[in-house]
Amino acid sequence: MFDVLTIAAVADELREHVLDGRIQRIGLVDKLTIAAEIYAHGKRRALIASADAQQPRVLLTDSMPSLDPNLITPFGLMLRKYVRGGFLIGIEQPPLERMMRLSIAKRLIPHNAEEPEVDDPEVDDEGDDIWSGEGIQRIDLAIEVMGRHSNLILIDEAGLIMDSAKRVTTSMSRVRPIQPKRVYVMPPLVDKPDPRRITSASLESLLPTAVAKTTLTDLLVK
Repeated sequence: MFDVLTIAAVADELREHVLDGRIQRIGLVDKLTIAAEIYAHGKRRALIASADAQQPRVLLTDSMPSLDPNLITPFGLMLRKYVRGGFLIGIEQPPLERMMRLSIAKRLIPHNAEEPEVDDPEVDDEGDDIWSGEGIQRIDLAIEVMGRHSNLILIDEAGLIMDSAKRVTTSMSRVRPIQPKRVYVMPPLVDKPDPRRITSASLESLLPTAVAKTTLTDLLVK
Protein backbone atom coordinates (compact mmCIF):
# COMPACT_ATOMS: atom_id res chain seq x y z
CA MET A 1 0.00 0.00 0.00
CA PHE A 2 1.36 3.42 -0.98
CA ASP A 3 0.67 5.50 2.10
CA VAL A 4 2.34 8.78 3.10
CA LEU A 5 5.39 7.04 4.57
CA THR A 6 5.87 4.88 1.48
CA ILE A 7 5.69 7.93 -0.81
CA ALA A 8 8.25 9.69 1.38
CA ALA A 9 10.60 6.70 1.12
CA VAL A 10 10.22 6.57 -2.68
CA ALA A 11 10.86 10.33 -2.93
CA ASP A 12 14.06 9.89 -0.91
CA GLU A 13 15.14 7.06 -3.21
CA LEU A 14 14.51 9.18 -6.29
CA ARG A 15 16.53 12.08 -4.87
CA GLU A 16 19.44 9.75 -4.16
CA HIS A 17 19.51 7.99 -7.52
CA VAL A 18 17.97 10.09 -10.30
CA LEU A 19 17.84 13.76 -9.23
CA ASP A 20 19.48 15.92 -11.92
CA GLY A 21 19.36 12.98 -14.32
CA ARG A 22 18.33 13.20 -17.96
CA ILE A 23 15.08 11.60 -19.08
CA GLN A 24 16.20 9.59 -22.09
CA ARG A 25 12.93 7.83 -22.92
CA ILE A 26 9.35 8.11 -21.74
CA GLY A 27 6.12 6.53 -22.85
CA LEU A 28 2.97 4.66 -21.93
CA VAL A 29 2.95 1.10 -20.63
CA ASP A 30 -0.84 1.28 -20.64
CA LYS A 31 -3.37 4.12 -20.62
CA LEU A 32 -2.76 4.92 -16.96
CA THR A 33 0.88 3.90 -16.53
CA ILE A 34 4.02 5.68 -17.67
CA ALA A 35 7.66 4.64 -17.62
CA ALA A 36 10.68 6.92 -17.98
CA GLU A 37 14.30 5.92 -18.49
CA ILE A 38 16.51 8.30 -16.51
CA TYR A 39 20.30 8.49 -16.87
CA ALA A 40 22.03 9.70 -13.69
CA HIS A 41 25.31 8.95 -11.91
CA GLY A 42 26.48 6.85 -14.83
CA LYS A 43 23.52 4.48 -14.73
CA ARG A 44 20.12 4.12 -16.39
CA ARG A 45 17.12 3.48 -14.19
CA ALA A 46 13.39 3.36 -14.88
CA LEU A 47 10.77 5.40 -13.08
CA ILE A 48 7.32 3.83 -13.23
CA ALA A 49 4.17 5.69 -12.19
CA SER A 50 0.59 4.49 -12.49
CA ALA A 51 -2.82 6.00 -11.84
CA ASP A 52 -4.54 2.62 -12.00
CA ALA A 53 -7.38 2.54 -9.48
CA GLN A 54 -6.52 -0.96 -8.27
CA GLN A 55 -2.71 -0.71 -8.34
CA PRO A 56 -1.64 2.95 -8.17
CA ARG A 57 2.10 3.19 -7.66
CA VAL A 58 5.36 5.02 -8.17
CA LEU A 59 8.68 3.22 -8.00
CA LEU A 60 12.21 3.04 -9.34
CA THR A 61 13.53 -0.08 -11.06
CA ASP A 62 16.76 -1.14 -12.76
CA SER A 63 15.12 -2.10 -16.05
CA MET A 64 12.76 -0.28 -18.37
CA PRO A 65 9.42 -2.06 -18.95
CA SER A 66 8.03 -2.47 -22.46
CA LEU A 67 6.21 0.56 -23.81
CA ASP A 68 3.15 0.24 -26.04
CA PRO A 69 4.06 1.96 -29.34
CA ASN A 70 0.49 1.64 -30.59
CA LEU A 71 -0.98 3.48 -27.62
CA ILE A 72 -1.20 7.15 -28.60
CA THR A 73 -3.00 9.60 -26.29
CA PRO A 74 -2.85 13.40 -25.87
CA PHE A 75 -1.20 12.87 -22.47
CA GLY A 76 1.40 10.53 -23.99
CA LEU A 77 2.20 13.04 -26.73
CA MET A 78 2.64 15.78 -24.11
CA LEU A 79 5.09 13.60 -22.21
CA ARG A 80 7.08 12.97 -25.36
CA LYS A 81 7.22 16.66 -26.27
CA TYR A 82 7.83 18.29 -22.89
CA VAL A 83 9.45 15.61 -20.72
CA ARG A 84 11.62 13.43 -22.96
CA GLY A 85 15.10 14.90 -23.14
CA GLY A 86 14.54 17.04 -20.05
CA PHE A 87 16.38 17.04 -16.73
CA LEU A 88 14.78 16.02 -13.45
CA ILE A 89 15.64 19.08 -11.34
CA GLY A 90 13.26 18.71 -8.41
CA ILE A 91 11.45 16.04 -6.39
CA GLU A 92 8.98 17.22 -3.77
CA GLN A 93 6.44 15.53 -1.54
CA PRO A 94 3.96 18.01 -0.04
CA PRO A 95 3.71 17.37 3.73
CA LEU A 96 1.55 14.38 4.61
CA GLU A 97 0.29 13.94 1.05
CA ARG A 98 0.11 10.72 -0.99
CA MET A 99 1.68 12.44 -3.96
CA MET A 100 4.91 13.89 -5.27
CA ARG A 101 5.80 16.55 -7.82
CA LEU A 102 8.64 16.06 -10.23
CA SER A 103 10.08 19.22 -11.78
CA ILE A 104 11.55 18.86 -15.28
CA ALA A 105 13.56 21.46 -17.19
CA LYS A 106 14.02 21.14 -20.92
CA ARG A 107 15.32 23.23 -23.79
CA LEU A 108 12.55 23.30 -26.37
CA ILE A 109 13.56 23.01 -30.02
CA PRO A 110 11.88 24.85 -32.92
CA HIS A 111 8.55 23.30 -33.89
CA ASN A 112 9.83 22.36 -37.35
CA ALA A 113 12.99 20.66 -36.10
CA GLU A 114 13.24 17.00 -35.21
CA GLU A 115 14.30 16.31 -31.65
CA PRO A 116 17.54 14.30 -31.59
CA GLU A 117 18.14 11.25 -29.46
CA VAL A 118 20.87 12.14 -26.96
CA ASP A 119 22.69 9.64 -24.77
CA ASP A 120 25.02 12.04 -22.95
CA PRO A 121 23.09 13.84 -20.20
CA GLU A 122 25.75 16.52 -19.81
CA VAL A 123 25.46 18.09 -23.25
CA ASP A 124 22.85 18.90 -25.85
CA ASP A 125 22.99 17.96 -29.52
CA GLU A 126 25.54 20.68 -30.25
CA GLY A 127 27.83 19.78 -27.38
CA ASP A 128 26.91 22.86 -25.32
CA ASP A 129 25.85 23.13 -21.71
CA ILE A 130 22.13 22.31 -21.67
CA TRP A 131 21.44 25.25 -19.36
CA SER A 132 23.07 27.91 -21.57
CA GLY A 133 21.08 30.14 -23.92
CA GLU A 134 17.34 30.60 -24.14
CA GLY A 135 14.32 28.37 -24.57
CA ILE A 136 14.50 26.51 -21.24
CA GLN A 137 11.03 25.55 -20.04
CA ARG A 138 10.09 24.02 -16.71
CA ILE A 139 7.05 21.84 -16.10
CA ASP A 140 5.89 19.67 -13.21
CA LEU A 141 4.57 16.13 -13.22
CA ALA A 142 2.23 15.54 -10.28
CA ILE A 143 2.02 11.87 -9.33
CA GLU A 144 -1.02 11.39 -7.11
CA VAL A 145 -1.21 7.91 -5.56
CA MET A 146 -4.62 8.07 -3.91
CA GLY A 147 -6.52 4.88 -4.66
CA ARG A 148 -9.32 5.35 -7.18
CA HIS A 149 -8.55 9.08 -7.26
CA SER A 150 -4.97 8.50 -8.44
CA ASN A 151 -3.76 10.54 -11.38
CA LEU A 152 -0.72 11.72 -13.35
CA ILE A 153 -0.90 15.41 -14.21
CA LEU A 154 1.37 17.67 -16.26
CA ILE A 155 1.46 21.28 -15.04
CA ASP A 156 3.04 24.24 -16.82
CA GLU A 157 5.04 27.12 -15.34
CA ALA A 158 1.88 29.17 -14.84
CA GLY A 159 0.31 26.41 -12.75
CA LEU A 160 -2.14 25.38 -15.46
CA ILE A 161 -2.92 21.76 -16.26
CA MET A 162 -1.48 20.71 -19.61
CA ASP A 163 -3.03 17.24 -19.61
CA SER A 164 -3.47 14.19 -17.40
CA ALA A 165 -3.76 10.44 -17.48
CA LYS A 166 -7.36 10.83 -16.27
CA ARG A 167 -9.49 13.82 -17.20
CA VAL A 168 -12.04 14.68 -14.54
CA THR A 169 -14.96 16.80 -15.75
CA THR A 170 -17.07 19.12 -13.61
CA SER A 171 -19.92 16.60 -13.83
CA MET A 172 -17.59 13.99 -12.32
CA SER A 173 -16.26 16.30 -9.60
CA ARG A 174 -17.34 19.86 -8.88
CA VAL A 175 -14.73 20.06 -6.13
CA ARG A 176 -11.65 19.24 -8.21
CA PRO A 177 -12.03 18.91 -11.99
CA ILE A 178 -8.83 17.96 -13.83
CA GLN A 179 -8.82 19.30 -17.39
CA PRO A 180 -6.37 21.09 -19.69
CA LYS A 181 -5.98 24.85 -19.12
CA ARG A 182 -7.54 24.70 -15.65
CA VAL A 183 -5.50 25.85 -12.67
CA TYR A 184 -3.98 22.88 -10.86
CA VAL A 185 -5.38 22.61 -7.33
CA MET A 186 -3.90 20.35 -4.67
CA PRO A 187 -6.04 17.47 -3.38
CA PRO A 188 -8.33 18.52 -0.50
CA LEU A 189 -6.66 18.41 2.90
CA VAL A 190 -7.71 15.60 5.21
CA ASP A 191 -8.95 16.82 8.57
CA LYS A 192 -6.64 14.81 10.81
CA PRO A 193 -4.24 15.69 13.62
CA ASP A 194 -0.66 16.05 12.37
CA PRO A 195 1.13 12.89 13.64
CA ARG A 196 4.43 14.80 13.66
CA ARG A 197 3.10 17.14 16.35
CA ILE A 198 0.96 14.86 18.44
CA THR A 199 1.64 14.65 22.19
CA SER A 200 0.65 12.09 24.77
CA ALA A 201 -1.96 14.51 26.12
CA SER A 202 -3.54 15.16 22.70
CA LEU A 203 -3.51 11.44 21.94
CA GLU A 204 -5.26 10.73 25.23
CA SER A 205 -7.94 13.27 24.32
CA LEU A 206 -8.68 11.32 21.13
CA LEU A 207 -9.43 8.06 22.92
CA PRO A 208 -12.95 8.99 24.10
CA THR A 209 -13.91 9.85 20.48
CA ALA A 210 -13.32 6.29 19.29
CA VAL A 211 -16.31 4.21 18.21
CA ALA A 212 -17.02 1.15 20.32
CA LYS A 213 -14.75 -1.83 19.58
CA THR A 214 -12.24 0.33 17.67
CA THR A 215 -8.74 -1.02 18.17
CA LEU A 216 -5.90 1.26 19.21
CA THR A 217 -4.16 0.47 15.90
CA ASP A 218 -7.16 1.69 13.88
CA LEU A 219 -7.45 4.80 16.01
CA LEU A 220 -3.80 5.69 15.46
CA VAL A 221 -4.10 5.23 11.71
CA LYS A 222 -7.15 7.51 11.59
